[in-house]
Amino acid sequence: MREQEPEILAAFAGLRPSREGGARVDREEIVVDGRRRPLVHNYGAGGTGFQAGFGMALDSVALVDDVLWELGCGTLQARL
Repeated sequence: MREQEPEILAAFAGLRPSREGGARVDREEIVVDGRRRPLVHNYGAGGTGFQAGFGMALDSVALVDDVLWELGCGTLQARL
């Protein structure tokens, strides 16, 4: 069986947009079908996104900790 060179279908580069005033990690309450729902914003880290991403994710989860408790999930912990 003869091996062939892989065919490159496309190449992409991701943009890491930053935002004036720094990254946004924030909770907003919105109304969907007459019920209040939490919406978590987590964006705008720019070039520091790789380094800041884990901490921003932890902050985002902390913003909805009350919702997780209501769902019976409690505080999420890593299972390593």
